[in-house]
Amino acid sequence: MAVDTETKRRSALGMVIMALVIAPVPDGTVAAVDREHIIGIYAGIAPGSAATLVSIIGAAGAAPVHIPDAGQSLLIQKDLEVQRSAYFGSMTNYSQFESDGTYVMNGAATVFNDLVVPLSSAKVPPANAPAWSSFVGNRNAYAYDLNDFQEFSTELAHSYKNAATIEFHVQGAVNGSNVDDRTIKFEIEYTIADIPPEAGFGDVFPATTTINAELTIPASTTDLTAFTIDIGDDTTGNFVQGAIVKGRVRRIASTGTEPTGDPFLTEVGLHIESDTIGTRTATAK
Repeated sequence: MAVDTETKRRSALGMVIMALVIAPVPDGTVAAVDREHIIGIYAGIAPGSAATLVSIIGAAGAAPVHIPDAGQSLLIQKDLEVQRSAYFGSMTNYSQFESDGTYVMNGAATVFNDLVVPLSSAKVPPANAPAWSSFVGNRNAYAYDLNDFQEFSTELAHSYKNAATIEFHVQGAVNGSNVDDRTIKFEIEYTIADIPPEAGFGDVFPATTTINAELTIPASTTDLTAFTIDIGDDTTGNFVQGAIVKGRVRRIASTGTEPTGDPFLTEVGLHIESDTIGTRTATAK
């Protein structure tokens, strides 16, 4: 380990007495060995494994808990204050805290929520109404015969990512058990319209769209087994948070053999993609 350069000789002086530290010979860069030099560590040996460990801002002896003790990791032992925007993730998939503190999810960082419409409180028509029947214990639920329907409405949550896909589904339970496969089928007829952020007028409700889906109930399925049917996605337009969804759910004839017991439906659900927790104000995204 020859001390064969001026910088190495300067560094060696600093190892003995800190007051004798002389800056490295200028070369236009500030490398790791230069930083060692300035704090009195001999710069003739390039930093090794220590350079690959986690960088720590905090008390001596602190160790990472959730991240690997490896290069390019950073542990901050106390509070962090960022007075502008902050980004966490990759180039396209990331969470962002904007300069006003609003939390926004981008790309694959978005999440999904379920807007649930309980059918126990949905509108029942004077004709073709499902039967309010014994369900479990002292509980009741609507059992749907063919062509029975209910109407419902809901509002797209303030967390909704504007113009994102809306997926409709129904949930319920089988009513009884059959020795062979049986099928059930439901449709949802709906219309959606944006509303103004405050008082005033919004969009005109368009003509309704109807989507449907079928479910096969395997032979000997246990009575009251819960099910979900993905009815389909809305592709009619680009809506924003607060839009009103008005719909009707109806049981229709399936392509197979219907079950002997009319299936129960408990709720209509709308899966929505969310890119914020809510809105910045009561009305503005």
